[in-house]
Amino acid sequence: MKAAEIKHIVVPIQTTGRLPEEAGPLFTDSRNVKPKSVFIAIEGSQSDGHDYIEEAVGRGAVLIIGERPASSIDFEIDGFGYLQVSSTKKVCGPLAQAMMGYPARSLAMAGITGTNGKTTVATLVYQILTELGVKGGLLGSAGKRFGSRQEESYLTTPDPIELASDMARMVEEGVTHLVMEVSSHALEQQRTEGIDFDIAAFTNLSHDHLDYHETMMAYAKAKKKLFSDLEASSSAVINRDDSYTCFMIDDSKATLVPFSFEGKSSENKKIVPCTITSNTAEGLELSVDSTRLRSPVAGRFNAYNLAQAFLIVRQWGFGPEQIASTLSSIYGAPGRLERVIIDNVKDLPHIFVDYAHSPDALEKVLDALLEVKKNDQS
Repeated sequence: MKAAEIKHIVVPIQTTGRLPEEAGPLFTDSRNVKPKSVFIAIEGSQSDGHDYIEEAVGRGAVLIIGERPASSIDFEIDGFGYLQVSSTKKVCGPLAQAMMGYPARSLAMAGITGTNGKTTVATLVYQILTELGVKGGLLGSAGKRFGSRQEESYLTTPDPIELASDMARMVEEGVTHLVMEVSSHALEQQRTEGIDFDIAAFTNLSHDHLDYHETMMAYAKAKKKLFSDLEASSSAVINRDDSYTCFMIDDSKATLVPFSFEGKSSENKKIVPCTITSNTAEGLELSVDSTRLRSPVAGRFNAYNLAQAFLIVRQWGFGPEQIASTLSSIYGAPGRLERVIIDNVKDLPHIFVDYAHSPDALEKVLDALLEVKKNDQS
């Protein structure tokens, strides 16, 4: 990429040294730097990239982007260009997207955030798209999906460079729709900068990650960034029954698509009405905006996940009955109240596997199982 284009994207406070005519690819880890590349120094919780500028230049970087004043950089190492910016975290995402040819612009993008349910909602959306014959992509804690191909994932939301690379590969492979989990860490660290989401979804908020965010308000503010950054052309599919919902969307410009299982739709016609009609070990039956849905997924909290996945795909323009027809054959994410089924064996107790990682998630799983047990006995 030409250095002039890089300067235009990052808008430097100061330019120092000898800028190359072209530079790339982009790296944040000095150990991976290659000749003629760009190294962007990001200050993290464990280390500061500015401390590794010399190593990056030694490995062949010809352009450095950092936040420290040029006076603190040793230009005696060898000739290279230095761009000082106000925030390397903020410019890393847009620059990564630009260097990969802006792949996010070629994808219909949906981002899911919240404490619980992100993985299930994202997986359900991906599975619905697949059943509808759409080549979809998935990025989240349960793995990456490039159409039918699966890869392991090491972070709920990858860093900006990995994100841009993954998206570029998806575009090359014909993926048209991407659904991804967006963690509070990623939002706080600005990993999704440079990505315009068509749809954002909020599941719920409860006690989690306070070792990082320290307070619930700080945690909520991190999540809120996803909705504050939405354009007016975007949609926000939100769980109106969660107490943090109004805070999340109070300044959002997006079209709001709130849904409720607690009767809030009777107070506000804009809220999509949802009702559970059956909840047993064999699955759920529910109504979302008068469309009847049947799913082998069990548990009241999964009714919320199903409703949200349904509404996300509907916002992409797919018909309600089309979407409903796919749900009977999809099971959501593995390890999320996943029923163990043994073929040709009868009279076994119902067995479920669940990865409950927070107090609220564990409570919801236990409540769901108690309700399923009660309904099966009635």
